[in-house]
Amino acid sequence: MAVQKPAYFAERSLGSWEMIRKTWPEKTDEILDMLLALSRFRKEMERFSRIGKVCPPGF
Repeated sequence: MAVQKPAYFAERSLGSWEMIRKTWPEKTDEILDMLLALSRFRKEMERFSRIGKVCPPGF
């Protein structure tokens, strides 16, 4: 089994929370907070994973 990246799990979680938000519209404000936090986490994980791909000249 291949190792999954953290951003992949954040992406799946975003989809799940979106389904929950549609199921319970009265909780939209709280769920939107969670969606925003997960989106930020995903972006940071993508940025972090690109850092390791940068190789300084001469290496």
